[in-house]
Amino acid sequence: MGVLPGPYEILDLQDRESRTFSVERWEQGRVTIKTDEAPEGKEVEVCRIWVQRGDKPTGAPYWDITSKTLCVQILPLLMDPVQVRRRFTVTAHGVRPRKRFSLEVA
Repeated sequence: MGVLPGPYEILDLQDRESRTFSVERWEQGRVTIKTDEAPEGKEVEVCRIWVQRGDKPTGAPYWDITSKTLCVQILPLLMDPVQVRRRFTVTAHGVRPRKRFSLEVA
């Protein structure tokens, strides 16, 4: 798994906030992020998903998902040629460090 080039577009949702999108393509890789807990930066694995322009009208046309639990939920669907054509809705539940995500597929 290689290092993904920037800019990084971290999918960071607040409690009960949702995003709905269609995936055009995806890849896995590593990025270095800075957090309050690691201001010098730490390397994390991400799932980068490119979405339709209308689903993300500003910034780069992708999101970098850093949540391991969300990646575990979405990766099997992205690998399935039938499922990847569907619309995905991700909703955050709670706040860090216990934040979790639900995933709906339509």
